[in-house]
Amino acid sequence: MTKVYVRVIHDLYAILRKFPSTSNSYLSAHKFFIPKSIFQLFEKDGLHGCSLALPPNAAFQKIVGPRTCSSNLAKHLVGLDACKKKLHELGALSDRLLPFHKDSQETKFAGSNESTTRAGTTKRKELHGMERVRALHGTWAHEPDGITLNAYRIHFVCDQGKESYSDFVMLLNSSLDDDIASEEIKLYLTPNKIVSSVISPCGKIDLTAEEIEKSKLFQEVFFNGMFGRLFTGSKGSGLKREFLFGEQKMAWSSSKMYLLLPLEPSSGVTDTGRSIDWMVINESISVAEYLKKIYSVDDKSGNATRCSPVACETTCVNSQFIKLANNALPVRCLKDSVVFSIHDGRIYSVLDVINDVSTDDPFDQIHATKHTQPLLLLKQSHNPDNLLSRSRFKGDCSGEKIAEKEQVHARMPPELLVHINVSTDILKSFYLLPSIMHRLESLMLACQLRDEIAFHQIQIPISLILEAITTERCCESFSLERLEPLGSQTIRNSTLHRLGTSRSLQGYIRDNAFDPLLWLAPGQISIHPLPCVCGVDTYNVPIERKYTTEEVSVVVGVPCDRGHRWMRSKTIADCVEALVGAYYAGGGLTAALSLIKWLGIDITIDKVLVKEAKISASHSIHHLKVNKIELLESELNYIFSSKGLLLEAITHPSYQELRLDFSSKKELGLGYSYQRLEFLGDSVLDLLITRHYFLSHKDVGPGVFSNENFAQIATRNNFDKYLQHGSRILSEKIKEYVTAIANHQCGKDKQMPNGLPKAPKVLADILESIAGAILIDTNFNLHAVCKIFEPLLSPIITTSQAALCLLKQLKVRDLPITVPIRTEKGGPRTALFNLCKIHRCPKPHFKLKEEKFRTPIILNGVQTPNFNLFRAIVTLHIPNSKVITVQGQEKTNKKTAQDSAAREVLLELEKQEICILKEL
Repeated sequence: MTKVYVRVIHDLYAILRKFPSTSNSYLSAHKFFIPKSIFQLFEKDGLHGCSLALPPNAAFQKIVGPRTCSSNLAKHLVGLDACKKKLHELGALSDRLLPFHKDSQETKFAGSNESTTRAGTTKRKELHGMERVRALHGTWAHEPDGITLNAYRIHFVCDQGKESYSDFVMLLNSSLDDDIASEEIKLYLTPNKIVSSVISPCGKIDLTAEEIEKSKLFQEVFFNGMFGRLFTGSKGSGLKREFLFGEQKMAWSSSKMYLLLPLEPSSGVTDTGRSIDWMVINESISVAEYLKKIYSVDDKSGNATRCSPVACETTCVNSQFIKLANNALPVRCLKDSVVFSIHDGRIYSVLDVINDVSTDDPFDQIHATKHTQPLLLLKQSHNPDNLLSRSRFKGDCSGEKIAEKEQVHARMPPELLVHINVSTDILKSFYLLPSIMHRLESLMLACQLRDEIAFHQIQIPISLILEAITTERCCESFSLERLEPLGSQTIRNSTLHRLGTSRSLQGYIRDNAFDPLLWLAPGQISIHPLPCVCGVDTYNVPIERKYTTEEVSVVVGVPCDRGHRWMRSKTIADCVEALVGAYYAGGGLTAALSLIKWLGIDITIDKVLVKEAKISASHSIHHLKVNKIELLESELNYIFSSKGLLLEAITHPSYQELRLDFSSKKELGLGYSYQRLEFLGDSVLDLLITRHYFLSHKDVGPGVFSNENFAQIATRNNFDKYLQHGSRILSEKIKEYVTAIANHQCGKDKQMPNGLPKAPKVLADILESIAGAILIDTNFNLHAVCKIFEPLLSPIITTSQAALCLLKQLKVRDLPITVPIRTEKGGPRTALFNLCKIHRCPKPHFKLKEEKFRTPIILNGVQTPNFNLFRAIVTLHIPNSKVITVQGQEKTNKKTAQDSAAREVLLELEKQEICILKEL
């Protein structure tokens, strides 16, 4: 029994060093004070008893044990009660009164008896599914009856007036939230062209069963004809060539069902009531019917059976007309017309008619009978691009014009082309639709998550929620990186991961850049399939250990056709924090607490507990003169309703040792110190400063504030004069630092110089503890705390200091950044890229000039085996600086030429005192 009691006392001492349960280790020990627990024996009626007094930073301060016949046993019994009745109830001990092993409960997936790397880490990768967008779900395309659908117009406005695009309407079964139904999406085209697409609701539209079938066929023809092919099989593959729209209809998935149809040309400014362009749709239907004859299923050879009488004529009656496969058109009408190629199953637009040009194979047989017909110059349809990325549009960074992509043209006989009476404006709009629909689907997914959370007091902006579920891997202009610090928790990543997966948050996370080649419209067949080899038959992946890995070769982010994708475990934890930040930024503390409760942590601000804390603090024993309290309140420009909170905020733990009388039966200890308030205030100040930068400087991250910053603020405002402590060493350190500050003091609005001695942490601590005290005294009114601390923190967080938070760690020092640079190949480029990351500026743009020679090149007097010479020109734009354009030295290797140019840029930045180069 004695061994058990000894172990209990040993465990008690070990556990007390970890309290309180916030897992913040700096609360237990301090450089100038070691917390102690005090056993005090007493005797009454012949029996011995023992009381245990704990340090003020412990979860409870005092407990009295049962009386017994032995003083030694009484000491053990009070320790046992402390473990059993207090620590076990607080969750610090197991049912066997043993400490929990670190993360023993959090490292495993459900149902697993083994564990790999802890959940919530970057190294660990997990297989997860993707949430389906419920707003796009429908079955109406499979039903024989008509339907009434919600209509949303997509209007295109180009910043270059000469460009025009046909408006479209999106038809779906669900109604969209107002913030999605009025969304404006900017698309970045080259060269330096922006198209704004404005979404607006235009009521409901009734479609008959026949109109539904026509609309479906129109969508199938154009999305497959432009971004795929209208037939399957080829001679090269050995498969029979068949037209997509044969006897069997194409299957439309019920999980993604909507129509994208062209609207009639605009006839005025207010044209939201324009109807669907049925003439274009009917024209597409007639072409599809004609193509069914061209690709006859009765042709056993698998080749096209040309049976049109127009196509079989051998001569052109009028030289002003060109015979196509399905009709004849005047030459003047051919330009900018849309055609379909029987040869390869793609849609083209006609650029010009080419006269006096003969063709080679495979068109020689046709030209034997159609030799009088000229060839047509065609613009090939191309794959859609990701137009959501601003990296395609760099005019705002350097002013440099981006060359338009070289267009690929084709030349074909008109007899192989089927004319489609559709405007090229409609074709241009089709290239914009994949990017628009991807963004709308993402917004619908964010709206779906908002509905799941169901916080109805304030409508959280959908843009914030989308930002919270978007990682940097998406290459968007926004990501969860800005929101994550705003919702940063003291909870472990493994716990955040568990909370996120319990709410299926992993299905909402967007973790890969938009790939238009993998995007499919309803009715479109994938020409780049990614068959599922994940071993999961369902869309959702079970939370099991077998779906985790640490293999470096596993690619993160790319989904298979079922939506399964590998994701870093930490991404889920980051998303939880970002989502909390989004709700705090959009709805304040109430919204953030509501989200935390939805995640599974029942946190509420109990007014009764706040009141009890204030009453308890008002009973605190103190020996500070009343006028000093009033002076400190005047420094803060705030009057405390509970003076005890302010006293606790300025009392160092070392002050306890002066108040303990071991020879007396009386308890003279204060029973409090600033450490609990410091822990609270640290989070408060971090939240307020992060929120300030989030709202005021949207193009930069919040950075991390150092103790030096807070210590300087405390010294500027003379808080050190009010600190109660009992350490001679600490007093000397504070005096040294305050003297150094005084010698360099140039006014409260000036930044502190370099070369100061290291600030004692206690000075930063009291600033944080005062913030915690004010928060409690104002009944958790964050706005009031912000108003009080804004003038105190102004030397750091004013606009004049905003450029400093471009550093990854914000320090209030006006020093250039030291950039390490390696001399080997790739070193200068890596150093330049790292500098761009620190400054959060666009990556440098490299342009290579190449010169070719017939003989080996002699460079710097040395003959090389190379025949090509390269010179790199690099353009860099750093915020608040001029655009830098320099060129490197001539090199015989492309990468080496880029390194040379990168080094020249770094040298120029060093001249401007933006950085200091340090060669490794």
